[in-house]
Amino acid sequence: MITPASILNGKPDSPRINFIRFRIVSNGEVTYRNAWVTDWVPSAANVAQLVRAGRARWTIENEGFNTLKSLMRGSILSGPLGF
Repeated sequence: MITPASILNGKPDSPRINFIRFRIVSNGEVTYRNAWVTDWVPSAANVAQLVRAGRARWTIENEGFNTLKSLMRGSILSGPLGF
């Protein structure tokens, strides 16, 4: 699902953004869902590429977070921050 560009903060000179919602449905059940906000203009020709890029970026960020979380275990910060 793609929504047309909207104004980010209601001011006419603010950046225009687009919202992409993606889900995978298997046997009537949603097995994956995600959403992205972008300043790229989605179209039928590029939406699949935007979704792949969004999923790849999320994966990279998630792996980085998990690596940092693993490194924090046992440090002096592990107790108060709950890592």
